[in-house]
Amino acid sequence: MKNILLGLGAVVLLGSTGCQQSHKFTSSPEFEEYSREINEWTGSEKTGIWLKDRFLDLADIVQVDLALGDGWLANVHLTKWLQAGGGYLNHGIRTGFLKRAYGTWSDDRVEGGVAAGFNLYWVDIHRVPIWGTSTLFEHEFAYEGPDYLSNHDRHWSDVGAGVHLAWLGANVNASPYELVDFVIGFFAFPSIYAGAFSPEMDIGDDDTRARLREKYNLPHYEYTLEHWGQR
Repeated sequence: MKNILLGLGAVVLLGSTGCQQSHKFTSSPEFEEYSREINEWTGSEKTGIWLKDRFLDLADIVQVDLALGDGWLANVHLTKWLQAGGGYLNHGIRTGFLKRAYGTWSDDRVEGGVAAGFNLYWVDIHRVPIWGTSTLFEHEFAYEGPDYLSNHDRHWSDVGAGVHLAWLGANVNASPYELVDFVIGFFAFPSIYAGAFSPEMDIGDDDTRARLREKYNLPHYEYTLEHWGQR
């Protein structure tokens, strides 16, 4: 327990000092507009934004869904480096929670293999949102390749299992990564300002300020592996 607390403290210290691997902003018209919008937030707006972001971070931790359709599939995973299973789902319909989104989507997939330190788990997936919250429609994707190279299906840290037998299936994932993002996010309130080098305490790069950076075409801070290799 002591080691866990020390590790969490180290992560918080890293974020608070702003020593994350990152792109640093430089002066630009886009950054000036980004700063102006943030600086116009009132104290009550900042509090509301902070509470909203914590709620959404909480919703990211566990995802559960039910599936209907033709398929035979089973998978058990303790991260993407320790998992086994295989099967297919032929244009199935899944309903449930997908990170901070809820709704119904089409899921067409073939997957299988084993990972035990090495990774020989292969996936071929096509997901199409059908109905749900606006955030669900950000999760459309298609991918074929080694499972560990994509976090759009299961996150690399997820622990969980899925099974589909003939016409009915279920899936559950819990993400330690998102749990850490939620906990660290409680330290984020003092950092809701527009300084170019200010820490944001958002290892998921998914809170309100991250959305604004995308709006103004500004880079993410890149605390973790999530955005490495995507420059």
